[in-house]
Amino acid sequence: MDRKDADGYAIPRIPVSRARADGVGTGSPRKRKAVDDLGPETTAESSSPVSTLTEYTTDSLSSPVSTLTEFTFESVSAPSLSSPSESTLGSMSEASEYAPSLSSLSGLRTTVDDDSCRTLLARNNIHMRYSRLPKPAYVEDVVVRIRDMQRASPEPSDEALVKNKCLRELFEGSHESQVELHYMYNVFPMPSDADDDAIGVRARLPMCRRVVPFVGGDVPKFPVPTPDLLYGYNCEDAFPDTAHQRQLRTMYDEVIAYNDYSVSNPFVFPFFVIEFKGVAGNIRVASNQCLRGAATCVSIAETLNRRLLTHAQEHSVSTGGTDGTDGVTPAASIDSTAFSVAMDGQDARLYVSWKQDERNYYMTNVDCYALRRPDEYKRFRRMVRNIVDWGRSDRLKAIHRGLDQLLEEAQQRTPAPDTDAEAEAEAAAMDPMAMSMPEPMPEPTPGAGSSKASRHHSPPSGKGSSGGGGRSKKPRA
Repeated sequence: MDRKDADGYAIPRIPVSRARADGVGTGSPRKRKAVDDLGPETTAESSSPVSTLTEYTTDSLSSPVSTLTEFTFESVSAPSLSSPSESTLGSMSEASEYAPSLSSLSGLRTTVDDDSCRTLLARNNIHMRYSRLPKPAYVEDVVVRIRDMQRASPEPSDEALVKNKCLRELFEGSHESQVELHYMYNVFPMPSDADDDAIGVRARLPMCRRVVPFVGGDVPKFPVPTPDLLYGYNCEDAFPDTAHQRQLRTMYDEVIAYNDYSVSNPFVFPFFVIEFKGVAGNIRVASNQCLRGAATCVSIAETLNRRLLTHAQEHSVSTGGTDGTDGVTPAASIDSTAFSVAMDGQDARLYVSWKQDERNYYMTNVDCYALRRPDEYKRFRRMVRNIVDWGRSDRLKAIHRGLDQLLEEAQQRTPAPDTDAEAEAEAAAMDPMAMSMPEPMPEPTPGAGSSKASRHHSPPSGKGSSGGGGRSKKPRA
């Protein structure tokens, strides 16, 4: 027996999926004909919704999966981002050009987990370098120096690591939050509460877009890095000197890592990026995130080196040198090398990043660690803590020297306040108008009959009559 609606009319016994696919009620003659050709009601009821959707949605698609994929992408596609000939997003390689914009659409993953991400970063001069290729000498020197640092702090024993229940769960597979919590409290050092600890750590905050090394122009941008952990410096703790803080305030747009100008202790000059993944994650995704995050850290450090080089060139010109960059070396420079770690519960990869040729940023693998082995776990823990100590000591001292050099050159360009006062005194002493001014006339004796104005000397402009007439006030009656 047919069902009836609220007005007493019979409701057609057509499957909902079939009616939607055929466009019932849309006024299309072709789709109405498809409804008429369905046959008996028993056939329509017994048909599969998936096969019906496949049969009547489009003539070109033959599989339910492809039909559903076509339907899903059309519902979220952005017409303004596609060319006129594109009706769907198509393959990821074709859509990689629009990755930064597509990342903002809900329901779609960014291309950070495929090869098109590295292609996009390469267009912004950020490259992954093969580990078998040699690194620059100064980068290799930093890596060796950090690796050879000796630590006096105690390490966990092999037996304790083997019996650690949390580590066993991580090895078997766990969520990203579990991986992060364990290694954050057992491997990666957290800043102490001491006032003299210059190291700061931030978690999951998007970095400032101004310091991200975008090429600009027609080259598409990549998403702003948001590291799981980021090591750098708390400005007031790392630079307690008032002169250093005053110099840094003029550079906040270049050296600050986050848009936190209102924070009392800004976070500056980051140098160590950590990205975690769980059992459902992909360590290649974490490596791509390290690639862009570490390049941003290098870019921030290079701003100080550019300022130092500019001042060195100006000094060379003022002393009779050339105005080019050839042969001009700043008196002080900082090591802009940055490190990063991509890891899950079982393995970790350590990377080092640097800038080369005044244009390109490179990252290469330094070492890999199988964390289920106690010796590898301890070696990774030792290397991570050495990197933080390097940032606390050698790197921070180099930044202090660079700021001192900027302050010294600024003082050379700008005379001191007492020198300005002496210059004004000399100018006043050499002023011809001041030298030609006559001495004040002596006070006249009472009854001399001189007017009140005669007690004043002639004005500096030279105007006024000779013989003491001048401009006198009218005597009072």
